[in-house]
Amino acid sequence: VRDDHGNCEEMLDSNGNILTTHTTNPVRFVICNKSYQVYNGSLKDIAVSILNYMGLPVPEPTGAFYMFPDITSTGLTSEEFATQLFQKHNVAVVPGNVFGLGGEGHIRCCYATAVDKIKIALERIALFISELKN
Repeated sequence: VRDDHGNCEEMLDSNGNILTTHTTNPVRFVICNKSYQVYNGSLKDIAVSILNYMGLPVPEPTGAFYMFPDITSTGLTSEEFATQLFQKHNVAVVPGNVFGLGGEGHIRCCYATAVDKIKIALERIALFISELKN
């Protein structure tokens, strides 16, 4: 991972496992070529499948490490969804409306982190969706 200051941190251990990273500004980080295959494969496929299963349709990501699920089925605006998800379950997503009018009804999720963190985030999103239905 390369930050805005040109610092690079290895994302894989010697066995090819994804390492956890910490940052105060994840939007600014870019994946180094070495770990792109990992992020563009299994993590993306898992996250897309689970979000689709939850009823949050996700177009297949074609680059980078971001997804843009459709949250209109929840009845919340993207701003409401993002705020409530963070306040109730400590999961940060970006409301789609910050990307323009076409982004409303969507959230941006980043899957450039460790598998265990993605699993926790997806479990919390599923719980949040379940709470909205009740």
